[in-house]
Amino acid sequence: MAKVIDRLSVDSAAVSSPDRRSSLGSFAYASQGPFPTPCTSTQPYGHPRSRRKGLASWRNPFASADAINPLRELIMKKPLLVVAFAVTCFAMSGANALTQHEYKVAKEKIEADYKLAKAKCDALQDNAKDVCMQEAKGTEKVAKAELEQQYKPSAAHARKVAEEKADMNYEVAKEKCDDQSGDAKSACVNQAKADHEKAKAHIKSRKG
Repeated sequence: MAKVIDRLSVDSAAVSSPDRRSSLGSFAYASQGPFPTPCTSTQPYGHPRSRRKGLASWRNPFASADAINPLRELIMKKPLLVVAFAVTCFAMSGANALTQHEYKVAKEKIEADYKLAKAKCDALQDNAKDVCMQEAKGTEKVAKAELEQQYKPSAAHARKVAEEKADMNYEVAKEKCDDQSGDAKSACVNQAKADHEKAKAHIKSRKG
């Protein structure tokens, strides 16, 4: 019995020695074939610390260091290009901001607002009523043009919005000139026409 105990003590000391542990770890690593996993830990296989260490240190043997994350490299090297791409995607995603139902509801609201504005104008008299009506009509046309641009954005629709605004400003300004008379009225009308022509020229210069 004493001999058996002495033999077990010798084997235990040999296994616990640093050199012996190193050789056992190397054997365990080399015996796993061409795809080794980090099993050199002296902890038992089922020990939680050993499993965490193995998962944290595992790496795909086929992965290239240069191809681990190409998107990250692109962001680091060309940030402006990435930002421009993101802005483009955002603009494209919001190109059709309104559904057909939303477009119809918005159009009906514009028409209802015009009727309310017209009713307010009916309570006025003389040239104030005429000016109010021009403002109501112009506001409705501008709102409809803006709705079309929001529903189906295009250069033509954007130009239409600018044209409707210029026409509304001209019609309202011209109507207000009726409050004057003689040379003052003529000067007022001429100024309204000049401003209108200037606005149209500006719109035409942005065409294309």
